[in-house]
Formats: sequence, structure tokens, C-alpha cells
Amino acid sequence: HGLRSEEPHAPDLEALAADAFEALLPALEEVKEGGEFEGAPFAFIGRSVGCQIMTLVAKTILHRFGMVPCAVVVADRAPLEFPLLSAEGQAALNSNPDKVVKAFNYEYFDVIDKDLFKKDLQYSAETRDPFFHKFECNMIVLKGKQDASVDMPRKTTSRYKMSTLRIKGSNETFLMPVLPNTKVRDLTETLSSVFAFKPGAKLSASSAQGKELEHISNVQDDMIIDGLVDFKHPRYSWPHPVCIIGAGFSGTKMAMMYMHHKYENIVVFDRHAEAGGDAWINASTKHSRMQTDVGAFNVWYGPEFTFSGDKGFGTAPGNGGRDIFQKSFKGPGAPP
Repeated sequence: HGLRSEEPHAPDLEALAADAFEALLPALEEVKEGGEFEGAPFAFIGRSVGCQIMTLVAKTILHRFGMVPCAVVVADRAPLEFPLLSAEGQAALNSNPDKVVKAFNYEYFDVIDKDLFKKDLQYSAETRDPFFHKFECNMIVLKGKQDASVDMPRKTTSRYKMSTLRIKGSNETFLMPVLPNTKVRDLTETLSSVFAFKPGAKLSASSAQGKELEHISNVQDDMIIDGLVDFKHPRYSWPHPVCIIGAGFSGTKMAMMYMHHKYENIVVFDRHAEAGGDAWINASTKHSRMQTDVGAFNVWYGPEFTFSGDKGFGTAPGNGGRDIFQKSFKGPGAPP
């Protein structure tokens, strides 16, 4: 963009992100479905308010093109639900902006663009819902060198303590702030409401040595949690099954996405006795390109499904073809 100093400032973060998306659009057109470089990977790097812009742009790309970055780098910014300034700081920014701007840029206050910096702080104070967007890719978080020394006095005066939780049978851990007198029952009920895939799931907690803790015991510094799969927030669990009409390419992809996000209460309906859809069942033969091209059932559904060891092409003829594909529709939970 350059400085574009003659233009007015964007009114809010949404407008700023929309402008950034338009700047990226020519490149995105090249890598989207049907583009010259379809499927080429792309990554985002954001620092400070740039992390907020990056998140809004990533959500727009997902909705418009169905694409996700292969990786993101976050530098010097908390998640979007946390504003940069407290309520008092935001009030001061509105009533006496120069004072707040000077607090951030004391050394260069006389030479910086104060209006621009004030607007930047206003963007940084905007927040979004915790579930506004989730990056389905690897993330690297870079923290400022001085952050630890700034955080330490605040943490030492806090009435909370950090409890390290580990899932039984896993190395996955989670740091959770708790009050010193928090009971195990309160902790497990909270964890169940946030991380359990089934509403009301009963969890239990043990000491680091493996001894089960009573519900009325105080939370310990290190504990093992039994009853969770991971420390990721699951999708909403509907009281009835999700019904998918058609077991062709699109229906199968939809079912796979539900399973990928650990939502298994789904039913796929199709008029044929086998899955695959008309294109595969009625039109293709063992010599047909439909079995070997991405356009049909040599299926590469995206980067989320390359964990099987076959780079995601599990239905290619050389990897077992239709027999491998059909296995997904047989076994426990499948109709007779």
C-alpha cells in the first residue's frame, strides 16, 4: 500500500481488514479453485494490530474461497477477545489521547503522527468473540523479550495460581488459573462444559502421582484429568443427528469435516446401496479418469486429511481404490 497519507483513516478494524483483503485479492485469485496456481500454500505473519487484521482477513478468505493458510505467525498480540487497553485506558484515550499516545511513545512523541497512533490504539482496543475465528493450521507465537519482566510483578500480586492439567494417557497439557481454594468438583465441571464432546460428561482428576482426588479436595498445582480427548473447544453438539443427503464427493467431504472436528453424530443418506455418487458408481470404469483425477475420487480433500500416510490420496487405484473408500462406510455405526 505505501503510506497513503492523503487518505482518511479507516473508521474501524472491519474497514481496515476489508482494505487489506482487497489488496490481497489478486494473489488469492491465483491460488483459489480454478486459478493458475490452484492449491498453492500461503501463510500470514502479523504483529500487534496486524494480528487482528490477519484474523479478520483469514475469516473472509475462508468464507469466500474456502481456503486456509498453511501457517500463521503471531507476534506481540493476545487473542482478539482481549483489548490492548483496559476500560480506564480506553476512556483516557477518548478524553486525553495525547497522554495515552505519549505513554506508548515517550521518546518519539514529538515526531510521530499522533492521530495515526491514536487510531492504531483504537483498532487495538476492538475485540471479537472468542469463537470468532479458529485457525486450522500451525501457529507460531512470538513474545517480546521484555514481556516476562513486565508480567512478573502482576503475576506475583495476583490472587490466582496456575494449575498444570494433563489429559490421562496423553502429553497434552493446559495451564489454568484458579483460586487457591478452588475445589476439584468445580474445576472438572468447568472443564467438562468447555472441552467435553458430550454435554454433561463426567470427568475425574488425579494427582501427578496418579492418586484419584476427592471432589471436595482443593485443586493441586499439577493434576491428571480423565475423561477428555483434548483441550480444544468442540463444536456445538445438536440433540439430534446431522443428516447429509448424498454420499458423493460433496456429501462425503461434509461428513469428513464433521468427523475431523470430532462430531460423530451424523447420518449420510444416498439412493444407491454404496457410497460414491452417480459419477463414480454409474459413469466410471476401471479405465476411467474419474478414478485417477482429483476431479472425482482420487480424493485429496485438503491439508486437514493428509495424516493417513498416503498424502491424502487414499482412494487412488494404487492404494486400494474403491475398496479403501468403501471401508469408511462399513463397521460400527454403519447401517447393515
